[in-house]
Amino acid sequence: MGIQRSLLLLWVMALCWSSSTAYNVLFTGETLANQSSIGFPEKGSFVMQLDCNLVLYNENGVPLFHTNTAGFGRRNCILSFTNNGRLVVRTPAGRTLWQSPNFNSPIGDYAAVFRPDGDVAIYGPVVWSSFARGESMETAQKQQQQPEATGEEQELLGNRPMYNNMLFSGQILSGNRSIKDLSSLEVTNDCQLLLTVESGLRIVLGGLEGEDCFARLNFRGQLTLLDDTYAHKLAWPTTANPTRGEYVLILRGSAALIYGPLAWSTNVRGVPNPQAIVNLMLPSDAKK
Repeated sequence: MGIQRSLLLLWVMALCWSSSTAYNVLFTGETLANQSSIGFPEKGSFVMQLDCNLVLYNENGVPLFHTNTAGFGRRNCILSFTNNGRLVVRTPAGRTLWQSPNFNSPIGDYAAVFRPDGDVAIYGPVVWSSFARGESMETAQKQQQQPEATGEEQELLGNRPMYNNMLFSGQILSGNRSIKDLSSLEVTNDCQLLLTVESGLRIVLGGLEGEDCFARLNFRGQLTLLDDTYAHKLAWPTTANPTRGEYVLILRGSAALIYGPLAWSTNVRGVPNPQAIVNLMLPSDAKK
């Protein structure tokens, strides 16, 4: 029976990947419906199922989180991502069944990310876009040492793998690595931060008079470009966000954008029993 159940779950995941474009992020205003999902086959998927249940599966087809909104003959519900950063499951008639519990998020542009650790997390709103690069650079001419990471930040650094199209707080780009989507972002050997868009246009966001440079997304929502001595620095945006937390830089179309801080996540990594379903359901009609 257990083997049959596992095969069924893997079939559901395969159906998700074949019936929609597999990707790892949902942006404000976008929706999921009719068995569509975000994620990666080797990591898992976050699926808006036909039975109106929103489910997070791991790479083996094991459900780790769900909204408990199936039943009562429901079909064809829609997951919406609102401009106050909330994921909302609604019936075709518009009735709300579940909402992510980030009640106090301000209005703005958000990103719901299927992270490489298997969780889904909401970041936002946007704190910087490469479209605003003309007023986003700052040079520090004196020696400037990066602060040591806190214990919480070290834990994040130890557990957040890298994705090809995004950069999380604490992670770095150096001369041997870039992030890529339709565009790419890299640090060149001559210490320039270079954005190459889909058309092939190369945009230099900034550069330093140093050697062995690298870019780092900090825990205040800034992408910093530094040389190996920390004697020179550029930062995007120029002013650090007053809220310390985890941020993410995402390549979207022809732009690089920084979202944050973290507003909510499924928070299932580290669950002792991976067979357990983590249910964070808010009050809805599912219990009626």
